[in-house]
Amino acid sequence: MNSNTIRNASIGALAVMVAVLLVAVGFLGRVATEGDRTVLAADDGSGGGSAATAPRSDDIDFDLLGEILQVLKDDFFEPDRIDLHYLYEGAINGIFDALDDPF
Repeated sequence: MNSNTIRNASIGALAVMVAVLLVAVGFLGRVATEGDRTVLAADDGSGGGSAATAPRSDDIDFDLLGEILQVLKDDFFEPDRIDLHYLYEGAINGIFDALDDPF
């Protein structure tokens, strides 16, 4: 082999290694920034099944939030720190954050 062939093969191999490294860094960066985003699939009744199904709206007991507030009022060691408006806004923001929709 002549020196040009060796040089071109080395440049090609280096380009492939750089491309693989960039893809790996991009993948790992996305995994690190997104964390665990487990999405529950809804059962569409097709029989295909899924590992988990999303709860229906009538399965959710929103009264639990009221119970949590009552426990905080009764048992929280610093009851003067409880700001109901702040907690209410936090619950709403948490719902929107769970949707993972930037819009």
